[in-house]
Amino acid sequence: MSSSNSKVNSVVTMLSSKYNFDVAEALKYVEENVEKKGRPKKEKKEVEVSGKVDIFTTLVEGATTDENKEETPKKMTKKAEKEAKKAEKEAAKAAKEAEKKAKEEAKAAKKAEKEAKAQKEKKPRTEAQIAAFEKMKAKGEEKRKQKQAEKEQAKAAEAVAPVAAEAVKEEKKEVKVKKFEVNGKKYLKSSENILYDAETQDVIGKWNEEKKEIIFEELEEEDEDEE
Repeated sequence: MSSSNSKVNSVVTMLSSKYNFDVAEALKYVEENVEKKGRPKKEKKEVEVSGKVDIFTTLVEGATTDENKEETPKKMTKKAEKEAKKAEKEAAKAAKEAEKKAKEEAKAAKKAEKEAKAQKEKKPRTEAQIAAFEKMKAKGEEKRKQKQAEKEQAKAAEAVAPVAAEAVKEEKKEVKVKKFEVNGKKYLKSSENILYDAETQDVIGKWNEEKKEIIFEELEEEDEDEE
């Protein structure tokens, strides 16, 4: 009942602003003339509200009925609108594909016409011309293959480059050095006692901790052993 009363109140308020009648008086009229559940139906009393009662009653009943009737068309309209948009998109897509196909067909027809015209106007070739043409064709094919090979080599180099760079990076990460001085000269020494030039970072030799001297030949011997 509360939701029903709220609905009636909202309808009455809406209509009062439109038809300029007193809301409180209208609600009182509705309350007195609506049949209450569980009670005997009261006889309707004739109440005059400045000649606007009949209009108000008709509008309340009509507005409530119209509100219920309008719910289904709104839903149907939204569905129809959705279907219309979908159909419009499909039609636009089909039109675009048809246009693309028509352009391709026109292009193919133009090419065929051009080739037919060229074939018609072509003069018989001599043996020398045929030989020159074949030579030029072979040369063009050779250039094409060379370019293709260069592209493949470039792709292979691009694929290998990150791996090589990562390997160098890892190698650099593994070598940790610190400043080291021998006879007043500064070097860089790794954890494995390898000495590097402080400026060029080139390998100088290996530091012998027991003899407290640089062994220049030791690295060369190690390289020979590895070979």
